[in-house]
Amino acid sequence: MTDHMHRSGGMPRQAILPLLSDCRESLKYIQNDVPLTQDSSAAMAKHCPSLEELHVTKIGRDSSKTLHYILLSSPKLRVLVTSHDDLSWRFRGFIPFIVAKDFIDEDPHLGSLNSWECEQSLRVLKTKIVGIPRPDVPRYQRRHRSSYVEAPACEGKRLQHRVYERLSRFTNLEELCLRHNALTSDHTTHSSDGEKEDSDFQYECLDMTLESGLDQLKKLKNLKVLDVQWMEQRIGVKEVEWMTLHWPQLREIRGLFDSGCNFKATECLRKNAPMVKVLLLKRIPRSGGRLLIESFESNSPLFRFDSNALELFE
Repeated sequence: MTDHMHRSGGMPRQAILPLLSDCRESLKYIQNDVPLTQDSSAAMAKHCPSLEELHVTKIGRDSSKTLHYILLSSPKLRVLVTSHDDLSWRFRGFIPFIVAKDFIDEDPHLGSLNSWECEQSLRVLKTKIVGIPRPDVPRYQRRHRSSYVEAPACEGKRLQHRVYERLSRFTNLEELCLRHNALTSDHTTHSSDGEKEDSDFQYECLDMTLESGLDQLKKLKNLKVLDVQWMEQRIGVKEVEWMTLHWPQLREIRGLFDSGCNFKATECLRKNAPMVKVLLLKRIPRSGGRLLIESFESNSPLFRFDSNALELFE
């Protein structure tokens, strides 16, 4: 029996449970593109002591609890991936996420964070963290989000600080991808002033500013890639100056927009840290209610169309 399992579309979801349950050897690598039932998720968890890489793109509505348990219980886990860049994932359905409170995993009596087995082993984390109230985001931009949780500003700040605290424990992390996988939806909504907003843009997320607690991540000395695509982040000049100072291995930032504080941050990097490549996003309104999201590298002398551009339709 191999220590790898790779299952993709075309297999009934009921077939996964016996595969995971009957596997006599502990699995080190699991890649699964088939929706997991609650029982299948529990069966997968039994491999946590040996698990080194997990690529799973469909878990179900209990994804937060499943991902929490895997991170909590996997001492050898090096790679956790729940989102993919490939456009073929565009219509694959529900993408796993972890709720901020599950990710924080706070001891209710002591107030401190519980220890996780993978804190020293994790190298790549690519998953969406949701459930962070963002009162700073205009109400019209989040009113269509049925899952959005309203809360006082102080609660949003507290949750952001605790999420950064949890991330800071992954001291050997090399790639951090917190972005929303926008390839799963293809429609837009309209704001009160007529501007288009993509209805799956991630608002309940970290804003990635020093004021919100980003400086807690100064321990991530090995970080090479930061991906914040499709997130309502506020990265500016102060943040990228801090990143280049405290993350000496940083080589790529993905997902800054070509306007506002993100644009100023990109200009700062081009002048002072040209070794850091920036993947910029540019919103371009199109006819027929379409919105084109074009990506290009900051070190390109011209805005060039990238093959990874994504068109959204109403």
